[in-house]
Amino acid sequence: MTIDPVQLKRLIEMELNAIQDQRITNYIRQHLIEPIGELRDWEYGEKEQKYLCWIVFKRDSCEIAFCENGFGPRTPWGLLWPIDSKYNLFGQDSGWFTTFMEAFFDSYAVRDLPIWRVFRRGADRVMEPVSEEGSWEETWEKVYALRNGDLQNQYDCDTSIAIACRERAQRKPGRLADGMV
Repeated sequence: MTIDPVQLKRLIEMELNAIQDQRITNYIRQHLIEPIGELRDWEYGEKEQKYLCWIVFKRDSCEIAFCENGFGPRTPWGLLWPIDSKYNLFGQDSGWFTTFMEAFFDSYAVRDLPIWRVFRRGADRVMEPVSEEGSWEETWEKVYALRNGDLQNQYDCDTSIAIACRERAQRKPGRLADGMV
């Protein structure tokens, strides 16, 4: 299947319609762009092999793209460096996802939203929120303070936002826990 900009916008809109939190949908809509096709270097194949990526979201040095080749069709949504940076690459497979929202929640852009909470994980391995929502920076300050003061539990920064892709906490432990999005 060859996707076009109209189909891409429909896919994104379907995902956004499933989101209950208007802070997230409003923020994403502010940074969605008309899909732009760019040829990107596929460094895992033949020399100088390139694939078409559709850039759909831009926020500073964060771009979210869709590509049917490369890591697609299984994981067609990826986090890319802007093409005007020193990179014109696909990046690693860990930066490609099955949905737009998974890519968004793994991007640096999501740090702008005040949706972050401190979560405690005890010996039973159950994660429970122990703070109100706040900024990325404030929440990490609380996490570090709690980690230094309570060696019996594990403390991490994450969000309680409920969307279909949020199972990433089980699939990718450590990404947010290490302060990396």
